[in-house]
Amino acid sequence: MRGKDRKKLSEKLELLASIFFLVDTRQVSQKEPSKLGETLRRFEKPFTDEQVTQALGELKQYGLLR
Repeated sequence: MRGKDRKKLSEKLELLASIFFLVDTRQVSQKEPSKLGETLRRFEKPFTDEQVTQALGELKQYGLLR
């Protein structure tokens, strides 16, 4: 795996893990993607609301969220 691909994959995994953590610990509702994005950016994680929405869909597809 090349460096660029590895970086992209690590960012994707960070996004998925961060969202799962925030939702699982009930810090932010999964029904509020913009609030999730806002929370991530507050912790200096530069993900867009669109990326958050897409990641929520993936977590649901994987069966990790309902």
